[in-house]
Amino acid sequence: MVSIDEAYINALGTQRLFGSPLELAHKMKNEIKKTLNIPSSVGIARTRVFSKIACERSKPNGTLVVPKKDEIAFLTPLGVDVLPGIGPKNVAVLKNLNINTVQELIDTPDWIAETALGNYYKILKFFINGGDYQCTDTMKSISRETTLHEDTLNRNLIYALLYYLTERACSTLRKKKLLAKTLTVKTRFSDFKTISRRTRMPAVNAQQIIFELGVRILEEILKEKKRIRLIGIALSGFEYDGLQSSMFMLKEERLNRLNGALDKVRSKFGFNSLFAGNTSVLKKHFKDSNHGYTLHTPSLSQ
Repeated sequence: MVSIDEAYINALGTQRLFGSPLELAHKMKNEIKKTLNIPSSVGIARTRVFSKIACERSKPNGTLVVPKKDEIAFLTPLGVDVLPGIGPKNVAVLKNLNINTVQELIDTPDWIAETALGNYYKILKFFINGGDYQCTDTMKSISRETTLHEDTLNRNLIYALLYYLTERACSTLRKKKLLAKTLTVKTRFSDFKTISRRTRMPAVNAQQIIFELGVRILEEILKEKKRIRLIGIALSGFEYDGLQSSMFMLKEERLNRLNGALDKVRSKFGFNSLFAGNTSVLKKHFKDSNHGYTLHTPSLSQ
């Protein structure tokens, strides 16, 4: 995931399960349209660099496949601004050198291109020749939030949503082997007043502990006695979960084992194959599936 509406998927080795990448793309687009009623665009290529460019060229609501053998033929007629990291300033510099397309950039002697773009030109050559981004995790936070279909004073519903959003965020934390040290709770009232409150916490990825801290924040916010239209949480201040368990942290160790077992079952049978009792009220308000609850306007960012 790279933004609220953009993600990369490595489909290598999934053909027996989902069909070809093109078939998988059509299935995904149909599911997005059916579930969220919004269009989507898909680019298919062997690297994230080329798939990103293909996706941009397929908009709106298109699908574009770039086979390995056609990568250069696809790329060279395009303007240099399709390349990652080439902004308006770079485009202006290259234009002064009569370099407007990727082909013209490739044909330019290296010493001229490096003078114009600096060392970044070497990275561009790497991308053009099939290189890809390194798989480094640079996200600063994990957020989950939703706007309610109807503003509410129903505290059971509000607390259930808080726990569910916390569960989803913590599930991602554990998948990435991370612990969070900062929790932010966000609410928006029916009058559109928005409040975000933050608290520090011991490095943790257990939703049970984080939820307790979130409830304390939420209780203070709800003293305004206004209807809630949006609720969300954000986890940040990451560190890697590489510590050995301690016999002096029995509660944390039990939660680690419990949540590890929950994650294994959910990864195999779907997120809502198991659900916490205090989120059962959500069944009355939202569509339920193995993948979780379909919130009216779900928001996810990293």
